[in-house]
Amino acid sequence: MSKLIKNSKLVCLCGSAKPLTRCCLGVIEGDIKAQSAEQLMRSRYSGYALGKAKYILKSWHFSTRPAQLELNPSQKWCGLKVLTCRDTKDKTAYVEFIASYRFSGEMGQIHERSRFVLEAGEWFYVDGEQIDSVAQHKNILPNRNELCHCGSGKKFKKCCIVKR
Repeated sequence: MSKLIKNSKLVCLCGSAKPLTRCCLGVIEGDIKAQSAEQLMRSRYSGYALGKAKYILKSWHFSTRPAQLELNPSQKWCGLKVLTCRDTKDKTAYVEFIASYRFSGEMGQIHERSRFVLEAGEWFYVDGEQIDSVAQHKNILPNRNELCHCGSGKKFKKCCIVKR
């Protein structure tokens, strides 16, 4: 990780409002283990936003992990909203979320219910079910004059909504 990120006071990309260095960065860099499926999901989102393909693959369960993962650097992740988290008795957990992104000048969202498993004290992403919910898609995007979800400190109209 660059010294700029480690030494900065950037707000974590996962939407927790905590500093990046005290939130997802430790999980991404392997300094700490995710303590819950939600924490792993948030760190995976931050991993996507930071372009950390190796981390995303490492946090993916071996039974469903792809051989490789290529992230598109022109896709900008703009916000995460965790909707629900549910643990089961069999060391499985489900996290439903909506992640906003900008790609080729257009805004988009992923609404997913992800499944995670706890094995040997470590959480892993297994798979996810895509959900199409127009009402929730509209709710996650901030108003043009609100702060952007990506944590840049800029208004949405000057950040992720901008077509480039």
